[in-house]
Amino acid sequence: MNHLLMDTIMIKYNIETDLNFIFNKCKNEINLLSNKSILITGGTGFFGKWFLELIFYANENYNTNILTTIITRNEDKFFLENPHYKNNKFLNIIKIDILDLKKINHKFDFLLHMAATSATETFNGETDANKTSTLFNGAKNIMEIAIENNISKILFTSSGVVYGSSSKDMKSESDVSHSIELEKRNGLAKGKILAEDVISNLSLKNNINFKIARCFSFVGPYLPLNIHYAIGNFINDAIFNDKIIINGNGLPYRSYLYISDTIIWLIKLLVGSEEGVYNVGSERRIQIIELANIVRDLIDPSKKIIIQENEIHEGNFKRDIYLPDTTKIREALKVKEWTSLEDAILKTTKFTV
Repeated sequence: MNHLLMDTIMIKYNIETDLNFIFNKCKNEINLLSNKSILITGGTGFFGKWFLELIFYANENYNTNILTTIITRNEDKFFLENPHYKNNKFLNIIKIDILDLKKINHKFDFLLHMAATSATETFNGETDANKTSTLFNGAKNIMEIAIENNISKILFTSSGVVYGSSSKDMKSESDVSHSIELEKRNGLAKGKILAEDVISNLSLKNNINFKIARCFSFVGPYLPLNIHYAIGNFINDAIFNDKIIINGNGLPYRSYLYISDTIIWLIKLLVGSEEGVYNVGSERRIQIIELANIVRDLIDPSKKIIIQENEIHEGNFKRDIYLPDTTKIREALKVKEWTSLEDAILKTTKFTV
């Protein structure tokens, strides 16, 4: 890496700057979470780590007293990766697989359901059948808990993959159709669609305010850099390797929303009175080859970019265009993209090294 640039980047990025930004944008929503209890599934993932960081930042600095319960399959791994949460009086861990979940004897006000097969499991070849089963049966199990505990609001993080492999530009919430043969969907898309159905139908039947966030692509600290996320791979290559590798032809279009902006959107969605389906992601389109060049130019302009025309291993079907239309959520919640892609890349890089 360029020594001059390395000197700049080596000042490790402190995410407290982002946490403070999120808090200030969501003061009203966090006040509504104060002295309440949240049940979180998928708390060890990219989004989950950020929600926990925000909750405990608010508890520590603003006495919000937000009680958090995490369902996890591996408690030891959770504390190994998050030692700063040990003995935290605001955190309760339930060690169980969501597929075995039957009953929880606690009172919860909000549910943040993000559980799925992990990104690493997907990268390592998790079967479509297991993806679908985890999402569908996990949704059924967690809804039983929500109904039993009289949870008032639910946010489920679905995915833009539900729109399928269509090359249609800027997908809006009305574009997905269940008339499309479900068996032709891949495991993740099928599972997300089935989970959406379970959550929406049972929520309506039991008078629970529900929100479904169809999430696209994101970047920021805690994003895995060594699996199937192109932007993470490019950042990792630019920092640690002698060249930046593009798997595929570099022509597909993507967009990336910075994680602090994402969490603001999701917090407002969770707490607000809105109901139904909302796209979450960036509208700034960028071609993969252009993204690789931006990462290279920001981190180390001396690196070569190599295009390898091999099969892309995303764990999903091929998508030449994967872009959301976010008009609905921007108008409903008055949110926007505050962080540029360039700043997002630099923050992620500085956090990594």
